[in-house]
Amino acid sequence: MCGTPNYISPEIAMRSAHGLEADVWSLGCMLYTFLVGRPPFDTDAVKSTLNRVISAEYRLPSHLSPEAKDLIQGLLCKNPKDRIPLIGRLIPLIGRLIPLICRRAQHGLNLMCMFYKEYHS
Repeated sequence: MCGTPNYISPEIAMRSAHGLEADVWSLGCMLYTFLVGRPPFDTDAVKSTLNRVISAEYRLPSHLSPEAKDLIQGLLCKNPKDRIPLIGRLIPLIGRLIPLICRRAQHGLNLMCMFYKEYHS
C-alpha cells in the first residue's frame, strides 16, 4: 500500500484494484481538509484512521455550505462507482465552489484563489 492514510481511498486501504475514482476520493479528503482544517478520517493511530477510511466514517460540520457538503459527500462515497465522475461533472462543480472557498480563504488557500482569478477573469 502506498499513500498517506488520511487521503487514500477505501479500495487502496483494502489493497483492492483501483482507478481514477481513488483520486476523486483523495480530492474529497483535500477539500474537506481545506474547509474544515483537519482531514476527515484523522485519528491518533494509523490503524484506526484506515478503519475509518474503509468504513467511510466522517462527519460534516454544520458550518459548511450545502454546496460544499454535497460536493464532499459526492467525492467521499465508499463505493467508487458512486463517486462524482472526474470528467464532465466534477470540474464544473469545483469551478462553482472555488469562489466560495476564496471568500473564506486563509493562508493556504490564497494560492488556489490566485490561480482561479488568473485563469477565470
